[in-house]
Amino acid sequence: MFKYADYIYEIYKEKSFTAAAKNLFISQPALSATVKKLESELGVKLFDRQANPLRLTDAGEAYIKAVEDIHKIKYNFENYVLDTNDLRRGHVTVSAANFISSFVLPKIIIEFIKEYPDIQIELVESNSTSLQELLLGEKIELLLDYDFDEKLYTSYPLLEEHILLAVPKALAREKNIIRDGLSTEDILWNKHLDPQFPAFNLSVLADARFLLMKLGNDMRFRGKGICQAYGIQPQNVLYLDQMMTTYNMSRSGMGVAFVPDMLVRFAPAGEDLVFFKLDNPLATRELYIGHKKHRYVSNAMGVFVKTTQEVCKVLASQHE
Repeated sequence: MFKYADYIYEIYKEKSFTAAAKNLFISQPALSATVKKLESELGVKLFDRQANPLRLTDAGEAYIKAVEDIHKIKYNFENYVLDTNDLRRGHVTVSAANFISSFVLPKIIIEFIKEYPDIQIELVESNSTSLQELLLGEKIELLLDYDFDEKLYTSYPLLEEHILLAVPKALAREKNIIRDGLSTEDILWNKHLDPQFPAFNLSVLADARFLLMKLGNDMRFRGKGICQAYGIQPQNVLYLDQMMTTYNMSRSGMGVAFVPDMLVRFAPAGEDLVFFKLDNPLATRELYIGHKKHRYVSNAMGVFVKTTQEVCKVLASQHE
């Protein structure tokens, strides 16, 4: 029944017999014949071949769920065996949005490899929504992100970020607000965290071009919410996929952008930008590392969480 499970799963992932056959290094006719043989043995159709793209039948969905359950059982047992080897070997799949992958994960991984050189690390990058779906489906083991549903995930706090408004200097001069802003050096010295430093009135820039993240990104939700709090409905908006692209676009003068203070600290200096403090609950967020609730937590996962907490504690202390 499950002899050709890998074939069926590959077709399911690719939604195409042709693409699956290419990945499996067999001919498309041979793959089709194998699936028809299995369907004949089962007495049910697994795929709706009339649909475009190809999709599973109800029986096909049940088959794929059974295959994924088998994979989970195998995975848990393999990790149990690896855990008996006292971390001499193993693996962990870690994921994070692109910005975190660029500036935070490298520091964590360097320290982790020093301590556990024989544990393999696999990285997965995407936006928050996609990654949490992968985490819930146990396609990945650990995720660094800003918001976890406690009913579905177990998460551990790492550090706090503060969201700033980045404004091109030319626009700040035009609006006569440049003296109210902060430089990169001011951010490095945490001047934006001083309760005495005044917050910026975002409504001054209601007619500016806003550089916002696309759907699926936490910063999109926060940026939109902050605008609404100031009674702004941005009319001139450019939507982008990645935080670093947004930051660099703002540096080039394309528009204003919501950026975390951690990015300002780690990214190339924004000499062409002025930063403004925002007074809104959405302008503060916590970075966590989490995994699916009630899943088997291998030793490799446990020590990666511990290393992540230690590295982030150092990062936070550097900016206090």
